[in-house]
Formats: sequence, C-alpha cells, structure tokens
Amino acid sequence: MDYKHILEKTYDIASINHYFLIDVKEGKTIYVSNEGGTDALYVLKQGEKIEVAERVKSVTQVKGGKLAYAHEVGKGRELHRVVIYDVERGDRVEVEHDPMRVFNVVFDGEVAVFSGVAEANSLYLVEGGRAEKLADLPSPLSIPSSVQGDLVAGLSQKMDGFSEIFFYDLKGRTLEAYTPSGRCNVTPPLLTEVGVLFASDHEGGDYRLYRMDLERKTLVKIHEGEVEYPFYDYREGKLLFIGKSQGRTRLYVDGTHVGTPEGIVYNAVLDGGRLYITYTNLVTPPSIYSLDRRWRKELGDDRVNLGSVEYHVYLSSNGVKIPAFVVKSASAEIPGPTVVYIHGGPWGEVDDSFHTFVAALALNGYHVIAPNFRGSTGYGEEFRMMNIGDVGGMDMEDIAVALSHFKDLISEAFAVGYSYGGYSTLMQLGKYPELWKAGVAGAPVTDWIDMYELSDAAFKGFIDMLMKGKRELMRERSPITYAEKVKAPVCIIAGQNDSRTPLRPVLRYVERLMNSGKTFEVHILPDAGHVPQTKQEVASILIPMILFLKAHTKSP
Repeated sequence: MDYKHILEKTYDIASINHYFLIDVKEGKTIYVSNEGGTDALYVLKQGEKIEVAERVKSVTQVKGGKLAYAHEVGKGRELHRVVIYDVERGDRVEVEHDPMRVFNVVFDGEVAVFSGVAEANSLYLVEGGRAEKLADLPSPLSIPSSVQGDLVAGLSQKMDGFSEIFFYDLKGRTLEAYTPSGRCNVTPPLLTEVGVLFASDHEGGDYRLYRMDLERKTLVKIHEGEVEYPFYDYREGKLLFIGKSQGRTRLYVDGTHVGTPEGIVYNAVLDGGRLYITYTNLVTPPSIYSLDRRWRKELGDDRVNLGSVEYHVYLSSNGVKIPAFVVKSASAEIPGPTVVYIHGGPWGEVDDSFHTFVAALALNGYHVIAPNFRGSTGYGEEFRMMNIGDVGGMDMEDIAVALSHFKDLISEAFAVGYSYGGYSTLMQLGKYPELWKAGVAGAPVTDWIDMYELSDAAFKGFIDMLMKGKRELMRERSPITYAEKVKAPVCIIAGQNDSRTPLRPVLRYVERLMNSGKTFEVHILPDAGHVPQTKQEVASILIPMILFLKAHTKSP
C-alpha cells in the first residue's frame, strides 16, 4: 500500500475550497467558504477580502446595509450566538442571550428574529442588542423563515410528518397556523412585496410554487412541473426560483428557464441586473458564478477527475423505485471494489452536487453507489414520509438490494456513511452481515433510546416523529441490538462534543463489539461536533476511512 500517495490524494480532497453565495450588493460579494481552513463568512469588494466570522450558520441576505448570522461558541456542541453585522461600516453587535442551538435567523434590515432551543424550541426577537423570548413554537422542528415589519412567517414540521406555515404578529404577540389544505406539506414561506411565496403539494403529487395574498389568503399558482422548489426569491422586480427533479436543478427568472451547467444550483441573486448563483455537481466543488452572456466562475476550485457519473433507478424488494447516483471511478477496474455510500438525514439525499466523501472514495479507486432510499428528500413527499414509523426497516432493504442490482460493478462491497448514514452502515453490518467486506460509520446513531435521553427538545421531537413515539421500535431499530451479529470489520469515527449523535452511546456500542470479539477500530475527534467545520476535521474523518478500507480491500 502506497501510504504517501493515499494520504496526499485524500488530503487534497479535504483541502478543496467550497464557496456558497449569500448575497451581492452594490459590488460587494458576501459568501461563506472554508478557504481559510474553517467555515467562515467573508465580504469581498474590489479584490479586498474581509473575514467577518468563523463557524457561522444561518447567514441572512443584506438588508439596509446589514445582515445577521449565528456562530458556534460551544466547541462543536452547536451552541450559537446571534450577531448583527453592518456590511458598510464593519461594525457588529453580538446579541445578548444564552448560547443555544439556533436553527435559523431572519432579518429585514431592522428586525431580527431567530429560533433557539433551550428547554423548548422558541421564537426570539432581537431588540436593543438583547434577545427576548416571544413564544414557544408550534413544534420542536419549527423555524422562522422570513420577517417583514411586524410579521414573522415560518415553517412547522408537525409530529405526523406533514407541515404547515405559521405567522407571528410581533405587535399583537399572536401566533396563527395556516395550511392550504388539511394534511399536506409546504416549504418555508417568504414574505415579499408581491405576497407570500411558498411551495406546496396540497394539489397532490409533486410540489407547485405559489404566491399568496396575505389578507385574503388566496393562492396564485406560479409554476408546476418540478418535483420540488428548494429556492425562491423576489429581487429587483423579478421572481427567481429553482426547480428540482431527479437530483438536478433548473433555474428560472420570471418563469423563464435560464440554462446552467448540469448539476445543482443552490441559490440565485440579482444585483444591478446581473445574475449570480452557487453551482456544483458531483465532480465540481460548490462555486460562485455570474452570468454575463455566458456563465463565468467568480470564486471556486477546479473540477476533480473522479470518473463517470450516472443516474439510475432500481426496484427494491417490494417494488418501490429507488433512485441512485453512481460514480464509476477512473482508477478502478470493472468489476472493482465498490462502496455503497449512505447519505445522512434520513431526510437528505445524494444529488448531483459535490460530496466530499464520494470524491475521496472515487479518487482512491472505489466505485460509489449512492442510493436515495425511501425517506430521502428530492423525490416527493410520499417517498420522504415512507420511513416514518419504519426507520431502520425497509430503508435498510433498499440499501442492501443495491448490491444485487449493481452486481456487475462490484468485486467486493463496503458500506460507508455519516450521521444517519453511519447509523445505516452499522445496521447493514448487523442485519445483513454476509453482504459486506467492511464498513465505516461516521457520527452514527447506535442506540435510539440512549440518544433520545441525551437530546435537546428539538431532537427529542425529531426522534419521536421518526419512531412515532414507540420506545420498543427504538430498541428494535438500534444497531446495538445487532452488534453481536456483525461479522465484517468496522471503523467508527465520532466527534467528542457531538450533540446530535452523542459519544456515550457510541462507546457503549464499541464496548459491545469488544465484548463480542469483533474486529473494529475507533477514532474520536477532540473538540469536534457533529458537522465538521474545518478542513482539519474533514481530513481527520477521510484519512482513517480510506486507510481502513484499503486495509480490507483485496487489491488496495
């Protein structure tokens, strides 16, 4: 094994710069990037770059020359403080409040509101540099998504898996719920000068994009024909929105499709009539582009030669269609060593965007199969909600069946995943022990009951929703229940300060492996949380993952 070559390639992937556009205002580009080694917020003007803050989350667009953001103050524990930043003068006001998990911050240039989780998930108003608690939100998974004057709009994920809009009147201190039709799903509402923008599936099937008259509560359908609408905004008198189907997006301006390179466009901004986007695909790291007759890269790293990318759909054991992206490594034979990469969430997906894990695996000679098992986003709400009450059930079957569908690609099979993907990896090794040569589980759930007891109000609510509050189901669908059945070697990587999938249950699982005489290795990242926020943390996950896989591959 050529350790030097492996380490160099893997560290190169961990060192790739990612750029996410926040806003462009009067020639100032506001973006988030890891270019300095840590996820940070930057302002760029005429070649001069200012680093505003590190470890940021939920950065708003610029309104009235200012923006708001939350930043981590808890060494990975996801404890945040909210800051108001003056883009023009460079001044900042750190809002006075106890550090807490902040899910989202909204700001209209004068009023800032955020949701924070302490004893409950609550709505807070920023006034005079202090945060005042307004009310407990309708569910543990509610977030504000927009504020305009005295009105806050937001999304509530209900405990039955459906969702609704809420409106909070800052003057009257009243909360109102709204849904277009009984049991349906909606997306985060955006308050604009032309009405409330949101998408909904209440007409059945896929989402449609709507504009609502706030006083009459009447809806005008803006667009249909996409599976979902992950982004919409109203800028400079134009409606910008993005539609998404089959893991790829399309950009629209006032209903007209604007061609972009194939892949994923995360967002779009107009400044002085010029269009800016954040763009990525499976071989291109997230980058900022502008349109001036043709697309031009403003900030971003080069494409990575991983191999060929294909989109597939296969049938699970009960006939459900499972979409998947496949990366055939340029440096592996067919058949060759293959990793089934299992995404997190479970409400997430592998789409045609850059995934650091997938890139590191393909560059090191592994074909990658990335199934979007039932419970994944991006393929309609009926598909997403299939695993509510069945977490660790048929979704695990969807993953295992991928091996038979892609058997001509595979010489030996490995399972790799992070967060819910780490959980799924351990479940695969315990429930389907004959299928796998080895597995790598990052930040895994190992015991739902133990995790529940250690969670805050938001994650307790999320677990209750996924498991329908059934404690016996939590026990049955926990990897620790199947630890004695594991046959393949397993590598576990976890953060010391992870507040989502805490370390204590992970160590109990490791102890069960040890007492059962299993083959394993464990890596605990000091002062790291659930989401890696530095290039060093990313490297500390990727390098042991690749070295472990190489050690258990016939022809590493």
